[in-house]
Amino acid sequence: MNTQTLDMFPSPGPWTIYEENGEIEIRDANGKAITTIPYEFRTARDEANARLIAAAPDLLEALQKILWTPIDVTDLEKYASVLVLARAALAKAEGGQP
Repeated sequence: MNTQTLDMFPSPGPWTIYEENGEIEIRDANGKAITTIPYEFRTARDEANARLIAAAPDLLEALQKILWTPIDVTDLEKYASVLVLARAALAKAEGGQP
């Protein structure tokens, strides 16, 4: 896989939120900054947006499993595990607990 191909995929998750000196920074699994919201421009909405951005890899994984995992609804254990993953991703995006 060449570099151009790798650039087509998002940075590796999980993504985390770091706050320092009033700034919000989203970092990938390798600690690389994805985006920064400077202190002077920060609003309450920015904090909600930061949670949503940080949850993006989790939300993507949950949606992929929901759409691409063959699930027989009679297999309740497998079905429940996908729902747990989806609920955890939503909780991270919303700033709550899974």
